[in-house]
Amino acid sequence: MWDGQRAIRYVRYNAARFNINPNRVGIFGFSSGGHLAVTIGLHPDYNFGLLNQDNLDTTNARPNFLGLGYPVISMDPQQYASRASWKHLLYGYTGNELINLESFLSGQKQVNSNIPPIFLFESVDDERISSQNSLLFVKALQDAGVPHKALLFEYGKHGVGLAKYEPAEHVWPELFYNWLIEEKIISAD
Repeated sequence: MWDGQRAIRYVRYNAARFNINPNRVGIFGFSSGGHLAVTIGLHPDYNFGLLNQDNLDTTNARPNFLGLGYPVISMDPQQYASRASWKHLLYGYTGNELINLESFLSGQKQVNSNIPPIFLFESVDDERISSQNSLLFVKALQDAGVPHKALLFEYGKHGVGLAKYEPAEHVWPELFYNWLIEEKIISAD
């Protein structure tokens, strides 16, 4: 999480040098990287006790948009948490600390109106991460009035990336590009 926050801060801090708009910095994550992106989007200033190292750490870490591909969302075992993701992220925690982290790190439970706009795609038949993660998250986004575009494909593969050879999912990169234009994050030039 620190590395993800630091990457956003680095890009934003150096926006003039990179000739980019510091108010149009986003993050895209796939699978467990989707969980990281959501967690940063929901808790951009939470540092788990790490002290500021330099001026970069005082730069805003909130992304202006999130992109998610077949994301892990939940860490709640009662709400479709991926057993492998849960085990790797929460290994060694017990008792109330574990219960609190399961809730804090479950995106569907933390959504508020401050989360940036979200683009999400998922295949309903995902065999690695239950698509219920995305459905719970989309419902929470709707309830909070958060701008989002959710694409649920009937068939697809987990880990498909750009999906060049997937009959349905191969359209997601173009739809993401169009969404960025619609949201005025980029221009059509």
